[in-house]
Parts: sequence; C-alpha cells; structure tokens
Amino acid sequence: MPELEHELLTTTGRLILLLGRSGGATTFTEARKLVGSQIYYALKQATTLGLITEEEGGKKIRLTEKGKSVAECLVKCLP
Repeated sequence: MPELEHELLTTTGRLILLLGRSGGATTFTEARKLVGSQIYYALKQATTLGLITEEEGGKKIRLTEKGKSVAECLVKCLP
C-alpha cells in the first residue's frame, strides 16, 4: 500500500478503498492482508455506518449502495 494511503486513511477507509478498487466485493482474507489486525474493528465500524454487508458467514464482504458512493470518492482521490 502506498505510504500516503496508509497515513491518510483509517483502517475503515482502507477497507472501503480496497472494496472500491475490487469492484465492490472481496474476501475476508484479502481485506485482512491490507487492513491487518484491525480488520475486525474496521468491519464493525463499516457495518455500523451502513457501508458494507458481510456474506457467507463473514467470508465475503460487499459494499452497500452507500458504501459504493464513499468508495467511488476514495478511488477518485487516491487512484
């Protein structure tokens, strides 16, 4: 991950950016590689904010419509 993204974004922001770059969905394993040990906090926060949904018992993460809007902004700002 570029240093700028790491410095500017929270773990939740990095999760949403990953999903935006991945077409709106990714696996828990891929998200954990990027977010690290804070993945559970990021998932909880993004779910609480209505930005993601978890499927297949938490193995797959997908953006909601609201999450897609946020991700689109992040992808434009940090290509």
